[in-house]
Amino acid sequence: MDVRDGPLPIYSRTRRLVSPMYDFNWAAPRQQNEWNGMAKWTWVLNPRHKLNFTTNRQFEISQGFELAGEGYPRPFQDNLDRYLVFTNESILSQLYYRWVMGEKDYFEVNLGRNFSRQHANINGNDDFTTYPLINSPPSPAGLAFGSADRWHDHYAESWNLKATYAWVANQTNQFKTGLELNFTEMQLVDLQSSLGSPPPGKLGIKEDIFKVHPIVGAAYFQDTVNYKGMIVNAGVRLDAWAPGREVEYVMDHSEDYLFIFDDMADEFYDNTVEFCLRSWKMRVSPRLGVSFPVTEKDKFFFNYGHFSQWPRYAYVYPQLQSQTATKIQLLGNPNLDPKITVEYETGVQHEFSGLWSLGVTFFNRDIYGYAKSVQMKPVNIGADETPDPNDTGTTTIEPVRYFNGDSARSLGVELSVIKRTTRWLSGSASLELSRSTGTNSDADEAYLLAVYDEAYTPTASLGGLKRNPLLWDKPWKVSFNLDFAVDKKDRPRLFGWTLPADWSLNLLFQAEAGQRYTPRAYADPENPVFGEYVYGDPYSGLGPMKQSLNLRFNKTWDLSRRQRLTLFFEGRNVLDHKNYRRINPWTGTGYQVGDLNPGWVDNYADWYGEEGPVLNTYSREYVKSQIDPSYLEDPRMLLMGVSISW
Repeated sequence: MDVRDGPLPIYSRTRRLVSPMYDFNWAAPRQQNEWNGMAKWTWVLNPRHKLNFTTNRQFEISQGFELAGEGYPRPFQDNLDRYLVFTNESILSQLYYRWVMGEKDYFEVNLGRNFSRQHANINGNDDFTTYPLINSPPSPAGLAFGSADRWHDHYAESWNLKATYAWVANQTNQFKTGLELNFTEMQLVDLQSSLGSPPPGKLGIKEDIFKVHPIVGAAYFQDTVNYKGMIVNAGVRLDAWAPGREVEYVMDHSEDYLFIFDDMADEFYDNTVEFCLRSWKMRVSPRLGVSFPVTEKDKFFFNYGHFSQWPRYAYVYPQLQSQTATKIQLLGNPNLDPKITVEYETGVQHEFSGLWSLGVTFFNRDIYGYAKSVQMKPVNIGADETPDPNDTGTTTIEPVRYFNGDSARSLGVELSVIKRTTRWLSGSASLELSRSTGTNSDADEAYLLAVYDEAYTPTASLGGLKRNPLLWDKPWKVSFNLDFAVDKKDRPRLFGWTLPADWSLNLLFQAEAGQRYTPRAYADPENPVFGEYVYGDPYSGLGPMKQSLNLRFNKTWDLSRRQRLTLFFEGRNVLDHKNYRRINPWTGTGYQVGDLNPGWVDNYADWYGEEGPVLNTYSREYVKSQIDPSYLEDPRMLLMGVSISW
């Protein structure tokens, strides 16, 4: 269990968070509540046969401060009891069987089930028709009245089968082949806006409801040759993906659905292969790795490979079965192709005396086929054109649909030093220099611009043709890890005193370039005019350096032959360095009281009129609307604990 209160406002100090999935008093005593349980059973039938079963269940109840895509709900900071409570659940079960068929070959098979679910409502209330309409007046603090006007539930249940056969032909040749199959059932219901008084025939102004059954498969073959120190790994992998029977039905009945057109159906079947009653997309990926000794202490290596990643389901299925129209539609695209990565890597490694080694690696990654949202031409849809009998009048929609279109490239070099254990000391250090550029950092760029219009700051390059630094670009990273361990057999002396036995100290230092951001300034700094701003190149700015120093001390006592007690002390980011995950584009550092933010000041300087308070970046309104505590990554954390093993 891991239950904690963080640095953000805590609603659960006065009332506990309520989840309809785990409605127990003990389940959510704090702001962030994580529970995890695992059981493992192994049966060695005989030296040739082994059976293993593992099951794991975990769930988390929180208000989503740490969830990707959610974050700190600033408009509700004075009224968190009207904001959403998120419940995330995961159940994983796996059966593993290994059969050593002979001295030269073996067979493995894994059968697993993975169930995951996310549910969000207003603190346990699943009757979303009672949610009051959210009201966010354009005040400086931007605080919301009413409640979160949203209800969400999705689950995915996957059955996985992996089978592997390996054969050692001789001392120089080893073969390995395998098959993977994944069958998934996924259902999503996402409702937003006017849930208490929705339009006729709908559950909310924005609704997305679908249930799909995609299938993912793969087959691979790999051959490893080891001849006089030279090692060659060569292989090929076939990846296949079937979007599912629901997609095929929609394509066959495109006239019944609002955003499926005849040319989309033709493209779908032109780019798929019929096999086992399903329509499949397929991709073949070669892999090659070579390493060989140059001298007794130097080794050269080279790796080349293609890697496929099928599109996120959130880019494929939204509005798949839509039969009614709203103003802005974010449309999935069942015709998306996989994202392809072509990677080259080469380097050398040198062994020094004293168990030291030095390695230099150069790498290049070309990624293309990123999904991107594209704003399409407005379309007028009359009530007689929609399958929904409740539609009335004519609606002008502004559809946004995902397509393959963005690309990226990463170039870099990594230098690593490793000190293997000699007596008490071991460690490693690394330095990476890289450059990641691409045409876009956000697949939802066009959608966000369509929804928020001028309130959204676009960062995509013009026409998607110009390459700029990507949001996740890190020009440099450095790390240093040091371990000092003392056992009973060899205890060092310090100032004539023999140090105690069975303890260890670990030091880990990590640092990297700051968060990327798009600089912003007045068009004429000497004569600043409201609204006349200019933007730098997308993500061309770097925020302050990020760094952390972590220390951990362990002391162990043997209670008996099979019982051991360990006491540990741990400090994370012990120097309490401020690591910003979001940067003020006017200053190039984190949002702070009294910092430069003309965009905010220009908007609200006259908000209260001549007799009201002066609104500047020192005001309470600025702090509440702009200084979001979730923009700052983990502060200093000190932990201590005890573990017992037997």
